[in-house]
Amino acid sequence: MGSKSNKQLLVDEIAAILEIERDELGNGSKEHLWFLQDIASALGLSPTGGKHEVARKIVEHLGGEWTRECYSRGDSVQRHCFQIIRDALGDRIGADQAEFMVAISHARACMQPSDPPPQGNRQPSRLEGRGLDFVRCPKVLAWILMHSAGVCEFCSEAAPFARADGTPYLELHHVRPLAEGGPDTVDNAVALCPTCHRAAHHARDRRDRRNQLADRLRIRGYGSPIRG
Repeated sequence: MGSKSNKQLLVDEIAAILEIERDELGNGSKEHLWFLQDIASALGLSPTGGKHEVARKIVEHLGGEWTRECYSRGDSVQRHCFQIIRDALGDRIGADQAEFMVAISHARACMQPSDPPPQGNRQPSRLEGRGLDFVRCPKVLAWILMHSAGVCEFCSEAAPFARADGTPYLELHHVRPLAEGGPDTVDNAVALCPTCHRAAHHARDRRDRRNQLADRLRIRGYGSPIRG
C-alpha cells in the first residue's frame, strides 16, 4: 500500500471516529486545511494559522509530541502526525469504541438500500474487561440508520440536526435491551431521536414505550412484537 493510501486510511479513520466530513487527499498526499480545522473543532479547539500550526495544537492537545516527523517543508502534514492523532483518539474513547466507529463508517459507505438486512448477533457477548458493554454489530446500526430515512421511529419527527458529515443524527435503540438477553439484530433495533432514546430508557412510561416500539417492529414485518 502506497504512502497516500496509508495516510488516507488514517484520515478516513479519524473522520469516522470524530464523525466529521471525510477528506480526500489531493496531489502529493496533501490534506486540506479545513479537515485539520474540523478535527480541532471536534476536540473543542479553535486554533488559527496554517496547517502546521493547527496540526501542532491538535497533537499537543491530545498529549502527543510535535516533532519534525510530523511536518514537511511543503504545505502538508506528514502521515506520522495523523498516526499520533488516530492513536490518541483510540486511547481517549477506548480502542473498542474507536474500531466500532470506523466499522460503522465503512458499513455505511458500502451498504445499499437494496441489500438484505445483516445477520447481526442473536447472543451478543460482553466486551472483555467491560462488563456492562456488549460487542455490537456495526452493520446492524448502519442498516437501521439507512432505512430510517432520517426519521425517529417513535415520534416520527425528522432528526433534530445533521452530523458534521451531513447524515441525520439518530441513535440506535435495542427494544429488548441486550442486558436482558435481547439480540443485536435489525428485528430488535430502531432509530430514535435523542429525546425519544432517553425516554425509552428513563421515562416513567418506558414499558409502554417499549411495547409501542415492539409494535413498530411487527408492522415492519419482523415477526412477533417483543413485549416486556
